[in-house]
Amino acid sequence: MPSETKHIRNMRKSYLFGALAVAAVAIAAISCTEQKQEPQGLVIEKQGRDFAKQYNADGGDATVIYLPEKQIHGNSHFMFQEKNNDVIADLMGEWLIEHNL
Repeated sequence: MPSETKHIRNMRKSYLFGALAVAAVAIAAISCTEQKQEPQGLVIEKQGRDFAKQYNADGGDATVIYLPEKQIHGNSHFMFQEKNNDVIADLMGEWLIEHNL
């Protein structure tokens, strides 16, 4: 597996990444409880946070939302099918308003 630095560098070189950053497309990546319980989930979350950091440094607008940090627990990757889907919808609604979308 390539190093994180090389992975980010390759994303920065890509036309798509440059076009998105210039267009200032807002990105919200939501991470749930179950993800961190798997070793691969920790890697995915770190890569997501690294991507957001670089995307923002290049002029984009990316946010990584880890639900337990918002006191939202018990979700799988099917967040909108969970019993607390109204809480997830409210969180996304707030994010959209904050980002004028």
